[in-house]
Amino acid sequence: MTVWSPVANIPVLLKLENGSGANAEVAATTTTTGAWETISFDFSAVGQLTYESVTLFMNFNQTDPATQVYYWDNLEQVDVVITGGAQIVEIDADQTGTDDQEFVEIKTEFANQSLNGMIAVFYNGSSDTSYRTVDLTGFASDDNGYFLLGSDAVAGADITMGATNTIQNGADAVALHTADAANFPDGTPVTTDGLVDAVVYGTSDADDTGLLTGLGQTTQWDENENGAKDTESLQFDAATGTFCAQVPTPRAANILCGPPAPLVELPITLEDGQLPGFGDFNGSFTQAIANPDATGENTSATVAENTVPANAGFAGVNFALDTNIDITTDKFFTMAVWSQVPNMPVLLKLENASGANAEVAVNTTTTGAWETITFDFSAIGQLTYESVTLFMNFAVTDPATQVYYWDNLAQTGEPVGDDGINCAVAIPVTPGVYNDAAITVGSGGAAQDDASMHIACC
Repeated sequence: MTVWSPVANIPVLLKLENGSGANAEVAATTTTTGAWETISFDFSAVGQLTYESVTLFMNFNQTDPATQVYYWDNLEQVDVVITGGAQIVEIDADQTGTDDQEFVEIKTEFANQSLNGMIAVFYNGSSDTSYRTVDLTGFASDDNGYFLLGSDAVAGADITMGATNTIQNGADAVALHTADAANFPDGTPVTTDGLVDAVVYGTSDADDTGLLTGLGQTTQWDENENGAKDTESLQFDAATGTFCAQVPTPRAANILCGPPAPLVELPITLEDGQLPGFGDFNGSFTQAIANPDATGENTSATVAENTVPANAGFAGVNFALDTNIDITTDKFFTMAVWSQVPNMPVLLKLENASGANAEVAVNTTTTGAWETITFDFSAIGQLTYESVTLFMNFAVTDPATQVYYWDNLAQTGEPVGDDGINCAVAIPVTPGVYNDAAITVGSGGAAQDDASMHIACC
C-alpha cells in the first residue's frame, strides 16, 4: 500500500475481517514524511485464508494532540513481500546502426532482492500508452543489487526481450509498478497506479507532456545531450539526483554527472578540471599539482610538475589533444616555465599521425621563478598537429634528478618578448631608402600623459 504521512514513523494497521470473527491484523511503520512511500504487510504467519472486509488504522494506537491528515492508495495483494526499494538507474535506447545492445538497468535497495510483484512497463510517447510489459516475478537482483533487461545480445542480461529494436528511442518512458502483469496489456494508458519509479527520456526530442504528467515526472532526460546518443546511455547520479549521458556501464557503477571536463585543447591551463592524459616516457613523471610558487608571471592555481630522473637526457611527456593544432595563421607558442637549472633547454614537439612532426627548442633565462618562453614555428611547413610532446632540459644528461614546472601552453599569432610583451608586426624597409614609422601611444583619442614606449627583443 502507498502511504503519505505528515508525521514521522507512524504505525499503520491493516486488519482483515470476516463474519466468523477470525480476523487477522498486521502493522507496518512508515519511514518517510511528506512524500509517498510503499509499505508492506506480511500475513504469511496467518492461518485464516479468506476475508470479507478491510479495516485500516493510520497512526495506530497513538494519541496525537493534533488533528492529522493522511493519504493512502494502491492497496494490493502480492505473493511475496517487497522488502526494499527499486529504481531505474540506466537506459541505453539507441546505438550505432542496428539497435541490438539496448538495455534498462534496475538497482535494488538490497543485494539479491526479490522483484516479485513488480513489473517493468515500457510506454510509447506517440500514444502515451504501454507497448511492452515485463513481469519481474521470480527474479532477483545480483550480489550488487543490479538487474538487467536487455536485447538478446546484451551480455549478462537477466531477461532478454528480443534481438533488435526492443526499446524505443524517445520520446518514451520506462516505469516500474507493483502490479499484476495481466493488468498492463499493451495499450494501457500511462498511469501512476502502483508506480515505484519512472524515467521519461528522449534523443533530442521535444518534451512529451503526456508521459511526464501521467507518470508524475518533471524532466525528460536526453540521451543525446552530448551529441553521442549512439555511444552513450542515460545514467542516474544519486549525488545530484539527475540523469546524464555517459559511456554505458551495464551491471557496474554509473559515471557521476556534473560539468563535463574541459577539452584538452590549447591553451593548456590545467584549471577547472582540464587534465591531459600525460604519457610519460624514459623515466619522466608528470602530474598536475597546486602551484608551488604562485608569484610573478604565473599566479594560477594548478600547474604541471615534471620530474626528470638523473642521467636521462630524453625523458619527456606526450599528450593528445581533443582539438588539433593548426598553425596556418598562428605560428608561435608561449609557455610558463619554472626551473631551478639555469639555461635549461625546453623542446616543444608537435606531432601527428603522418609522422610529419615539428619541434622547436628554447632556453630558459631565469632560475627559481616563473618566466614565459616563446617557441617560433613560423618556418614550419606542416600545418596541423594532433598531440604535444615536451622535453625539459632536453638532450642534457644531468647527474641529479630534477623537478620542473610548466603551465599555460598557448598558441599566439605574434611572438612574445622576454618580459611577455607582444612584439609589433615587423615594419618592412627598403635598403638605401629613408624609412620612417609613426608610433601611436594609447588609443589615439585624448592626449596621453606619462606615455612610454617599450621595444621588446624578439
